[in-house]
Parts: sequence; structure tokens; C-alpha cells
Amino acid sequence: GIQWIDANNDGLINVNVENAVLHYIDPVTGLGAASPIGGQNVAGDPVRVSYGNFPMAELVMTVSESPIPEPATLSLLALGGLVMLRRRRS
Repeated sequence: GIQWIDANNDGLINVNVENAVLHYIDPVTGLGAASPIGGQNVAGDPVRVSYGNFPMAELVMTVSESPIPEPATLSLLALGGLVMLRRRRS
């Protein structure tokens, strides 16, 4: 996630003014990490972050993983679906 307060309400992450930080799972270590965000020049520009040996890497794609339901939840969902199908046929 991004921790950021848009101090001047311009919709841009201003360098060294708004202290924006990107929190993420590091793909190398698999651990939680945080990097300062270097800012944007104009709306729609990629977000620039410091990462490892790359002081101004561009964040061009993100992936958000949703939790997978546990087997018991999936079983109840399937059972409910079967009950609804049976009632529909009656």
C-alpha cells in the first residue's frame, strides 16, 4: 500500500514534500518492506521508488492477491448451491 498525504491536493506525489512511502512484499526476500516514493512529474506518470541498487525505479505494474477461502467455506458454498438447485427443480 501507499502511505501518503496529498498536502496541496494536486493528486501528485511531490518529491521530498509529502513523504510518500510504498509498503510491499519484497519479491527477493518474501518479507515486508518499505521504500520512499520519489514522486511524479505529471498525473499518469509511473510512480518512482527507491529499491535496492535502483534509486529511481519505476513502479509500472502491481499485483494484489486476494485470500483464498478455506476448504470448509468452499464446502458450505457448494452445499448452498446444491440446495438452491434442488429447490429450483421442485
